[in-house]
Amino acid sequence: MIEFNQIALRRPDFKKTEDVFNRVMTRDHIAVVTLLEHRASGARLIVANAHIFWDHDFRDVKLVQVAMLMDELAKIANDFAKLPPRLNLAEGFDTAPLYSNGTKIPTIVCGDFNSVADSGVLDFLSRGSVEKDHADFMNHTYGNYTSEGIAHRLALRSAYSHIGELPFTNFTPGFQDVIDYIFYTTNSLGVTGLLGEVDQEYLTSSVGFPSAHFPSDHLCVLAEMKIK
Repeated sequence: MIEFNQIALRRPDFKKTEDVFNRVMTRDHIAVVTLLEHRASGARLIVANAHIFWDHDFRDVKLVQVAMLMDELAKIANDFAKLPPRLNLAEGFDTAPLYSNGTKIPTIVCGDFNSVADSGVLDFLSRGSVEKDHADFMNHTYGNYTSEGIAHRLALRSAYSHIGELPFTNFTPGFQDVIDYIFYTTNSLGVTGLLGEVDQEYLTSSVGFPSAHFPSDHLCVLAEMKIK
């Protein structure tokens, strides 16, 4: 488990930053990272699932939380890659894959990012970097993030980008937009199937979710993938 406020507390470049204490440290959002290994082949997979702060007036906090997520994920993945390959494989598998570093392990990064398409969060995840003076930092100070910029080394793409993002993943009387995403590493995973959108006829009879048929204001997003 990654607790963003605890990660911020431990970062040396954050310790004397007033914005960290007033804006980031007061949020208790987390991410969970699962490390998986296929028993038959020894192939590995990393799945990270995150919940990011919701308030549009705290776009800087969203971006900082996701930057910390990717920093911690890189450390976890590199440690996972150092573990010796699995032995005693199933018939038909001679040797387990070797991973020179964490970026070589197929990775899925998903969750409720509470961020829309033109946000710094989506820029960062999709492009791999965000400049130090990005508008979503909102002129606040966050150590190296705002003095050097942020970057990650994974070639990520949204699973739904192949067919176009859904019309929305969050549907309430006052807000409808896409804020939930499934990102994957394009060098090691391929998308084979996606769950489609809600039937339009049903939506015309609803003012928003939750409802009798949808227990959350968020829709389920689902992707089937294969390891290349």
